Amino acid sequence: MKIRVKYVVEDVDRHGNVRLYLRKDGRKVRLRGPLGSPDFWTDYHAALASPALDAAPKPGALVKGSIRWLVAEYFKSSMFKELDPKTQATRRGILERFCENVPEGDTTPDGVKPFAEMLSRHIRKRRDAMSDRPEAANGMVKVLRQVFKYAIRYDLIDRNPADGIELLKSGSDGYHSWTLAEIQKFEEKHPVGTTARLALALALYTGQRRGDLVQFGKQHVRDEWLIFTQNKGRNRHPIRLELPIIPALRQ
Repeated sequence: MKIRVKYVVEDVDRHGNVRLYLRKDGRKVRLRGPLGSPDFWTDYHAALASPALDAAPKPGALVKGSIRWLVAEYFKSSMFKELDPKTQATRRGILERFCENVPEGDTTPDGVKPFAEMLSRHIRKRRDAMSDRPEAANGMVKVLRQVFKYAIRYDLIDRNPADGIELLKSGSDGYHSWTLAEIQKFEEKHPVGTTARLALALALYTGQRRGDLVQFGKQHVRDEWLIFTQNKGRNRHPIRLELPIIPALRQ
């Protein structure tokens, strides 16, 4: 006969182990098992008697164990601080919107819910609600993977509910690649000496990202070579390149 105890829930980890928690007032407290054992009852009564469980948080205050609390901890981590400022700003925006979202038929923002109770189906449901914006939905899934990767690394949780979440198809073939005829037409319109022609030449003869092209200057030129560190990932995994400045680019 299965024992049922008020406020107690079971959670199965990725290894199939059953873990016991006391869930009350938006908090989730780990209890020793097995259910009904002396250790269980000791932890159960101690958790019930804890003032923190019954204390109502102040408006706007972070509740430890909530998704918003986990996000705030992630923002303070080296994993986040090592990212480029632009990437940091993008992730902040995605996570703020996720925390502020109130699912249809619910009255509670996602940010105040316990992160330990988030399951893959919850993320899939949120992803599907954004199916009209597939790239935004995919971006949200990717960022949540990083947040829970942080949580696992710091022993806050033992599973990543965002792992294995399928990304949506964007329905786009991506950016159009110019043909030789289109390049020739552009060069005829923008002769050597114009900014537009310089932008095309830098892109065409270096193959670098726009974020690198806009920063190139004489300080990067050494003996007919373009020497620089790529902007993307420069704070975590810097990539230094030396590219020859061919005659067409020199012109």
